Amino acid sequence: MTRGERLSFAAADLTNDAGWADAMSGCDAVLHVASPVHIGKVKNEQDVIGPAREGTLRVLRAARDAGVKRVVMTSAFHAVGRP
Repeated sequence: MTRGERLSFAAADLTNDAGWADAMSGCDAVLHVASPVHIGKVKNEQDVIGPAREGTLRVLRAARDAGVKRVVMTSAFHAVGRP
């Protein structure tokens, strides 16, 4: 098997449980690089924090349930500043 055959990508909605089990099936590792982003000033920070937190927990639970060995998470732009 070549390196390219070992790498695959899956898209799933951070705000919905549907599709996560399929997305994690057969995975040894997961890169969690997504987070909801709002352009401009956010009136209520929970509009950003809540979906980001819940989405991350959704990824971690699905990875745990699928027996994924490693999860790598990156930060979102909102962690360092706003446009």
